[in-house]
Amino acid sequence: MRVRFVGMVVVAAAVAWTPQTPHAGEESAASTDPGRCGAWRTLGDESLPTAIATRPDPPYSIASTHFIVHYGSPALDGYAGDVIDAAEYSYRVLVDTLAHTAPPPDGTAGGDDRIDIYLRTSLEIGGAWGTTVPDARFGLPYFNSYTSWIELADDLPFERLITVTAHEVYHVVQVGYDRHETLSILEMFSTWFENRAYDAINSHYLFLPQFFRRTDRALFEQHYTNVTWAIFLTERYGDGIMRATLERCGQTPGPNPRGAFEGVLQSMVGTTLLDEFVEFGTWNFFVSRRDDGAHYSEGRHYPALRCQVRSDCYPVIGFDPDHPPRDLAANYFLFDGNGHRGRLWVRVEPEPQATAFLTVIRFRGGERERTVTHYDFGAAPDSFVVEDWPHCDSLLVIYQVDRGLPDGNRIVVTARLEPEPQPVTPWTLVLDKDGCRNPFDGDRDEFTRRDGEESPIATALAAAGANPFVTDALPFDLSQCRAVFVAGGFGEDGVTLTRDDMAALSHYLDDGGDIYLESARLGAWVDSSLAKGSYDLPAFWSMFGAAFEAGADSANVASWRSEGTPRRHQFAYDPGEPDYRVGELRTIDSAPLVRDDRDRVRATVRVKGESVRIVNTVLLGGSTGAAGSTRAAFIADVLAMFDDAVVPVPPPPAALRLAAVFPNPAKDSAELTIDAPADGPASITVYDVAGRRVSQTTATLVAGRNAVRVATPRASGVYFLGIESAGVLARGRFLVIR
Repeated sequence: MRVRFVGMVVVAAAVAWTPQTPHAGEESAASTDPGRCGAWRTLGDESLPTAIATRPDPPYSIASTHFIVHYGSPALDGYAGDVIDAAEYSYRVLVDTLAHTAPPPDGTAGGDDRIDIYLRTSLEIGGAWGTTVPDARFGLPYFNSYTSWIELADDLPFERLITVTAHEVYHVVQVGYDRHETLSILEMFSTWFENRAYDAINSHYLFLPQFFRRTDRALFEQHYTNVTWAIFLTERYGDGIMRATLERCGQTPGPNPRGAFEGVLQSMVGTTLLDEFVEFGTWNFFVSRRDDGAHYSEGRHYPALRCQVRSDCYPVIGFDPDHPPRDLAANYFLFDGNGHRGRLWVRVEPEPQATAFLTVIRFRGGERERTVTHYDFGAAPDSFVVEDWPHCDSLLVIYQVDRGLPDGNRIVVTARLEPEPQPVTPWTLVLDKDGCRNPFDGDRDEFTRRDGEESPIATALAAAGANPFVTDALPFDLSQCRAVFVAGGFGEDGVTLTRDDMAALSHYLDDGGDIYLESARLGAWVDSSLAKGSYDLPAFWSMFGAAFEAGADSANVASWRSEGTPRRHQFAYDPGEPDYRVGELRTIDSAPLVRDDRDRVRATVRVKGESVRIVNTVLLGGSTGAAGSTRAAFIADVLAMFDDAVVPVPPPPAALRLAAVFPNPAKDSAELTIDAPADGPASITVYDVAGRRVSQTTATLVAGRNAVRVATPRASGVYFLGIESAGVLARGRFLVIR
């Protein structure tokens, strides 16, 4: 029964409540915390007297068992009816189903002891959708138990109206427990209850992008956006944990969010807040396209979590995140491992003035392996090695702070590939020093992004019998190395040689070693101003018989001049980008090795003593762009100049290998180019980024090259391939765009 009061005339009508059916559609996320609930203004100001505001007094009212809705115009009759239905439903869920203590009666305030809801314009309630106003301390069942009333905007769409009503009704119940609890809990719980009361509407989606894009924000310093914590706990342990936490809040004189959760978790489920916080960090990764069905029930609808680092390029040197985490917050680092060589070495420098946790999850095929490390205050840097890195799909590192600095806690992460054991002698080193930047795609050349240019160079060397050894770090002992090929990159700082690298290569040249040097950014090698003030670069470049003079253009190479050739050869990387230059390079005693059909010098050679020093200014092993030497022919010419650098060795035994995926990105299907060592059946499995098996097919391979067509998954995204034949596994990855 609900009763409508119009002045002194009483009109009674029977009302049957029915659940409201949600409508499709969600609006975009709010830009900042707090959201559109006015409680952050009214409940948060503890300096105000007990009666924070004066109650409105509109002329019209409609009543039900536990609520009276007051409004100013008969035009709002239907709107008020929707409000009172939503309020009664929310009350029954909270008190009858979830066993929360009913809010204290407010006596005669508002007309009687029912809970008062006032419909007002949004402007009158400060632009909020709704607000809850504490009224007077009741003192039972807890010291800070208060009465309160609700004010709602009178022009909300239906779905927003009922969820905001549920939100504010929960505030009334909360204030009945503890009016002085932190707003972080009050808004977290009320936002959670919107979803609990009206699950199909999913109004909490509005705030999730702010959480998953900024996981560095302190958990108990957020409003609304930290609702994920409440969802996490209730999905693990049930709804009762919310009521129990409110009871703990009421038993504590002041705000105590950590203590309330800690006490409830220990008493109800025998765990601790920090144990759950570590688990919470892992759950938050498995949302959006990473949802695996084992974590959040609605996780596939959540926005993707932002990783501070996502890299398939190594080394990652001293990365310090741009959003350092605060208390009970996290940073995420995702390292892609598929297809890399050697072991992965990871170094972590935790904040020395914080206590923190490091969770490491290794993904391999459809399996996961997780370890957790605790860092106490003053912890020293830590490191670990992933021994089976070539077989891993990826590695997730989660750094979570327990307690630390109020303005954020520093973490530095370094990752590098540790080289495999050096091959049998004699061997040729391919040094990958481009930092995985996108190499220039010369005319009629191809490249693989994750490998820079070292992969095609190594292929050409292997075809010539040069026994290539590929690494991104100089081996300690180069005595058995017959030649060094330094693969460059197309990036702002050119090839990333360290001072130690340059010193080791200089000694190698002095001892008679041969070096092929490739870089598209010659100025970054030579000009101190382009190389962040490094004085070592010009000295190292002089080993190749060259000196650099900065030109008017300070970013690229303007021209190339060779001894005995008085005219200048305009330098361009390739047709379509003429005059893309940075200064002037002047060789001293070297001669042209390769010119293209327009007489542009692409590489020069200098011989000093027993050393041959070759400089190539075009990427991918010597393409001359519009015309000229192919990569294979160019590498053969280089090797011929290295004299005994080339000692034919027996070709290694054939291995199972995924040579290519075409097209990539793919749409409906993709053709896999598979090199097989022998005839036999093969199993081809497709995994998604969460490690779940998407599809599995079989094929019959023949020794040599095979073409196998597979159907692609239905959803766009990155997928991993596992090809198994005769107990040998090959891996790869491809992209699907629908």
